Amino acid sequence: MIEKNINPLVTVIIPVYNRALTIEKTLDSIKKQLYRPIELIVVDDGSSDESMEIIERWSRNNNDEYLSLLYKYQDNAGAPKARNEGIILSHGEYIQFLDSDDTITPEKIKEQVTVLKKSNADMAVCDYIYIYESGLPSKIIKNDYDLRGKIASGHSIYTSTPLISRKIILNNCIYWNEKLKRNQDIDYFIKVICICDTYIYTPGVWCNYIIHSGEQISDKYAITAPQFITKIVSLTLFLYNQRTKLSVRRKKILVVCIVRILINMMGYWSKKYLKKKKRIA
Repeated sequence: MIEKNINPLVTVIIPVYNRALTIEKTLDSIKKQLYRPIELIVVDDGSSDESMEIIERWSRNNNDEYLSLLYKYQDNAGAPKARNEGIILSHGEYIQFLDSDDTITPEKIKEQVTVLKKSNADMAVCDYIYIYESGLPSKIIKNDYDLRGKIASGHSIYTSTPLISRKIILNNCIYWNEKLKRNQDIDYFIKVICICDTYIYTPGVWCNYIIHSGEQISDKYAITAPQFITKIVSLTLFLYNQRTKLSVRRKKILVVCIVRILINMMGYWSKKYLKKKKRIA
């Protein structure tokens, strides 16, 4: 049964770019949530397909007192800018990010809000599963360990798994880096996990990463430069700006991340140099 009146508002932010084939399924997964009230903010990043028509039709058919959809169009500028626009427009006590080709299970928001209210934690994170578009499962990824250690080793938290306190984001100006063309989630969640006083693991496979034949963000990684300097500057500025709020351990985590990027940059350019030298020879 859905509880409505006594619950804090949750904002779900979905960036969209040419997702006419998947966006309705993503929106339906929010409609099926066992939690209300929910504020859906869909930011269209310059789609040229029928995404807008599908979203507006869905909104007309499903908007009510406890589930609202706000559609915002922007010229193509990338998912980070779209997510930042969603943060600016948000009103919820908690924020859920969701990609426009993925889904979350009906209990996800309800279970995580319940835990966050009881524990007074700043973020809850669950497990997720890779699923082929045919519906067949691929593999489950667990988040039941030290997430700060995971991030320090160069890994990320899948974008849809956390439910985050909005005040943590706004009070510390944690926005997505709009200059990054790849791995924006790593940069963003390093900052979120380091600024959170507490986070809590909520056991459950409640997020579905859909493996489909259409274009996915990871497809662009092979043709996009790594942007090492942009990543280093981003984390260094965050470390400096938040220096009075961060514990020694969290400062060390950020330093480890910066050093790891530096090492990767040296390795990347060394390989480039050796390949060029080999071609010349």
